[in-house]
This record gives sequence, C-alpha cells and structure tokens, in this order.
Amino acid sequence: MKIGIVSDSHGSTRAIDRMLSHPAAEGVTLWLHAGDITPDAEYLAMVTEGKAKVRYVAGNSDWPEPGARYDDVVEAVGHRIF
Repeated sequence: MKIGIVSDSHGSTRAIDRMLSHPAAEGVTLWLHAGDITPDAEYLAMVTEGKAKVRYVAGNSDWPEPGARYDDVVEAVGHRIF
C-alpha cells in the first residue's frame, strides 16, 4: 500500500490536480488530507474515486466546519495513524 499525505491546499483544486500529476502520486491507494480546506479533500476523493481511498480531517482554517472531523485514527497495513 502506498500512502500519500497532503494538507493546506486552501481551496486550490488546481494544486490537487498538479499534485496528482506528479510521478510520486502514481500508485497511491490511500490519501490522508490533514486539513485546510475540507472541500479540497472531497474534491480529491471525487477525482481519485475507484483508485484511492481518502480520509481527512479539518484544519485550523476549517474552523468551525459543521460535521467536520478534527481527529481520526486510520488503520493501514497493520499500523495506526492518528
């Protein structure tokens, strides 16, 4: 399993698209988005649907975001990531 970590995209879907076009993003099956801005993580989930799972939490620029998670524990390949 290859895990990608991203944060602080601040509303730029163009930045998400550029990130995904980078060779290092090839083969990522789990993306962890650490906030700022949660709709960016939803966009990431939409454009990677069927290729990768996306888990995300809200960041400091997302506060207060109704229904947003501010922490999460992800279990992947026998490891727990907080």
